[in-house]
Amino acid sequence: MSDSKIKDFFSNITFRKAIWFAPLIYLMHMIEEAVLGFYVFMNVHHGTNVTLVGFLLANMMIMIMYLIVITTFTVYSKPITAFFALLGITAAQFFNAFAHLIYSIYFLDFCPGVITGFALYIPFVSILWWIAYKDEYVTKQSLAVIIVLGAVLMALFEVPFLNVVILFGWPILTLLSALIYHYRFEKSE
Repeated sequence: MSDSKIKDFFSNITFRKAIWFAPLIYLMHMIEEAVLGFYVFMNVHHGTNVTLVGFLLANMMIMIMYLIVITTFTVYSKPITAFFALLGITAAQFFNAFAHLIYSIYFLDFCPGVITGFALYIPFVSILWWIAYKDEYVTKQSLAVIIVLGAVLMALFEVPFLNVVILFGWPILTLLSALIYHYRFEKSE
């Protein structure tokens, strides 16, 4: 693919379409983690007792959350639903890449997930931010908030129980924001 075709693709793709690459890229990341043994890494370095089946089930739940949030945004494409969708993707992908790097450095051991984290997550989310801004779903200020909150959410995701709250809170907040916006602003028109 030539440089001009790549530029045309990224110039013409909408945020509503581009966001659907997030679950696909997440799947590639999950495959890297499963094949290279991220769950084993966590068992060794964090004292967890996760099996491959448990790891895959947990990641299937996360995939379901991705699909709920992205479907909600696609059906109800407003800045508020884009905000929550992009916030979750920023935390789960962009800052997840750095978490894998930090684990690798801290434990002096290769942390599975770092390859797709840096090869896919960081470039994809950076491009997604730009497309969301180009399509006027986010402003520079809301994007800054998304980035800061994304870092905080990724850090909090490492805390037991909070990770469950964050995981289930993401689609719930996205759905609620769509409903509130609809009934507050569009129903009265």
